Amino acid sequence: MRFTDKVVIVTGAARGQGRASALAFAAEGAAVAITDILGAELAETAELVREAGGRTVWQAGDICDPATAGKLAELAVAEFGGVDILHNNAGILIGGPLEETSAADFERLFRVNCVSQLLTLQRVAPLMRQRGGGAIVNTASICGLAAVTGMGAYGATKAAILQLTRSAAAELAADGIRVNAVCPGGVDTEMAAGARGMFTTEAAFLEFATSRQLLKKFAAPGDIIPVVLFLASDAAGFITGAAIPVEAGHTAW
Repeated sequence: MRFTDKVVIVTGAARGQGRASALAFAAEGAAVAITDILGAELAETAELVREAGGRTVWQAGDICDPATAGKLAELAVAEFGGVDILHNNAGILIGGPLEETSAADFERLFRVNCVSQLLTLQRVAPLMRQRGGGAIVNTASICGLAAVTGMGAYGATKAAILQLTRSAAAELAADGIRVNAVCPGGVDTEMAAGARGMFTTEAAFLEFATSRQLLKKFAAPGDIIPVVLFLASDAAGFITGAAIPVEAGHTAW
């Protein structure tokens, strides 16, 4: 198993890609420390990890609050001895034309999607340094690589994540800490409701989600998480500062 004796932090782990990530890391031998603002669903994730024979601790809270990442990191150190891997996954989606996007929604998107990743990185990087290195995988989006109608504000936050990823990779390379980003296309999770709400029918939404993809399918979390695990693993030891599209050929269109 690739992550035996490794300790992984996953943010946004209550459902969707975050839950799938926590379960996948645990299945490969890692101890997982998880957080989300959705406490009841986060507890369900923790129980699923334990039912599968994995080890976990969890801390419910707002990832935009520096104390949340701090408490989770403290739990990981106290229970498992340190932190080796971070999957910076927490995020929200608010869709709509830029002309109709409020400043409040724009600021909220940036705080949850991008500032939270900085706060978590700041708390976790020193712990990785103590263990001689580590790996950080930030969840960005195809919307950070290409313009998607109705996703301008969301896409701006994801583009910011890509620059954060590159800058962190440059700053942390000397410490043996690799930093990469995964850029999913449309994924069938609860968060997709933020895009579905822009359409009158499910068929219209699915046409929007897949029309510019070479592979005409709407992804499941299981289509994305194997790439996250690869980037976190020793097999990706020569990869840092990269943004890996997992989007059914959208950027090749």
